Amino acid sequence: MESEVPELILPDPTPETANTFYCKKVGLFSRDFEVYKDAERELDKWLVIDTEGGLFDDNAYVCVENYVRPPDGKIGEGQCLCYAKMDKLDYDNYIYYDGEVDVDSDDSDYSTDSSDGEEDVDVLIVKQKTKWKCKTKVKFYVDKTMGVEVGELKVKAKGKAKKKDTLVRTEMEDGSVEERHEIETSTKVKKFFYKLQMADGSEIPIQLDGNWNKGDHRLQWSSPFFEVTIGGFIKPEPTITTFDGAHPALWLMIGFVTAVKLSPTDVKSNCSPPFFHV
Repeated sequence: MESEVPELILPDPTPETANTFYCKKVGLFSRDFEVYKDAERELDKWLVIDTEGGLFDDNAYVCVENYVRPPDGKIGEGQCLCYAKMDKLDYDNYIYYDGEVDVDSDDSDYSTDSSDGEEDVDVLIVKQKTKWKCKTKVKFYVDKTMGVEVGELKVKAKGKAKKKDTLVRTEMEDGSVEERHEIETSTKVKKFFYKLQMADGSEIPIQLDGNWNKGDHRLQWSSPFFEVTIGGFIKPEPTITTFDGAHPALWLMIGFVTAVKLSPTDVKSNCSPPFFHV
């Protein structure tokens, strides 16, 4: 689905005043976002956040652009206002350690039902747990040439993961055997840090308020230059405010990447411990 150029192209945001950006996905399965100036998201279509590639891809990037495009131009062909190159968030970004395995047999919750022709039920319970830590980063640039770097955001996180695999093996009267697995998993974030280093050497704090394990809708990101909250039901709909004096496109970009691409939920969702299958 394409984001069509509006009849009236709004001027680019300026740092003279605070700016609030209301972001909504172009389509259910699209990675791109339309940015609105109006809270109802019905009028005043303003900018586009063009994303290419996923967190498992080498070429993943995010670009804030306006609607000044060549004739019949599409997303990715507008004037670039800010550009970000993302590191991958895959297995290589995670370290798993202090793993434990516990094996038990407990069939107290399972009974033989003679009417179904069952003879015997064996239960094997394997509990696995591990600690994990993750590191990734994203670099911000003035434009797509990546000739001038503006800053770098590093993310560090630690947590725990568990898996309970219950194998229920039922031997029938006719000698046949039925097996089924009941699997329970959980992943929790215990520590989470953002470190934003600007090209001039300054470090900008980013504060994250809320429960890291209750979803992005319960979180709020804030810094001296921006604030972000996440709305929406099925799809994330971030509201990003940049403050008076802040470069609006840059801090829109940083706020978007922080909350939509590198939130605790993103890090937790991509955590894949090397648990074995019973």
